[in-house]
Amino acid sequence: MVERQMKATPEELADEHAPAGRSRSRKRLIISLFFCVVVFGCLGLVAVKVFGEKSKLGPSLPASVVQQAAFPIFYYPHDLPGNLRLVTESVQYDNGYLFFQLTDPDNTQTTVTVTEQRLPSSLSTSIIQGKEKVEGTENNATISFDGSRMIGYMISKDKKTLVVMNAANGIELDTFKDLLRLLKPI
Repeated sequence: MVERQMKATPEELADEHAPAGRSRSRKRLIISLFFCVVVFGCLGLVAVKVFGEKSKLGPSLPASVVQQAAFPIFYYPHDLPGNLRLVTESVQYDNGYLFFQLTDPDNTQTTVTVTEQRLPSSLSTSIIQGKEKVEGTENNATISFDGSRMIGYMISKDKKTLVVMNAANGIELDTFKDLLRLLKPI
C-alpha cells in the first residue's frame, strides 16, 4: 500500500480517501462534459452545413435591380456551370428588361447574355418553341440554333417571366443546357 501511494498522484490519493459521493459527482461531471461536447459538436456541424452552403453561392444580383423588376426574376442559387461567372457591371434593369452577362474567368472565350422580362400576353409558348427541348428546367425551355449562336428560351411556371439566353462561340451545348436548368426564381 505504501509503495502504491508513493507512485500515485495527489489527485489519485485524494480520490482514494474521498467519500463515495464525491467520486460519483466527479463521474457525473465528466459524463455531463462529454455530453456537452457531443451536443455542441453536432450543432457546429449543422451550422457549417447550413452556412457553408450559403458561402458557395455565386455573386448575386444587386438588390436595387431585383426590387425594380415587375416580374419574378430567375437566377442561379449555386455556382455557375462551365467555370462561368457573373459580369457584375453588366447587370442592369431598364424599361422592364433585366440584362446580365456571364463569361469565362478570362473574359476571352465565352459570353452568355441573359435577358428577362415579363411574359407578354400576346406571346404564346408555341411561338418560342426551339429546335431542342431542355428537360429538367423550371418549366418550358427550348434551344434554337442560328449558325454558331445558341438561343435558349424559358417561360416560368406561373407564365409571368420570359428568359432569353444568347451565346455565341465558346460554350458547350451541355453547359448551355445546364444554364437553363439551374435558373431558379429568387
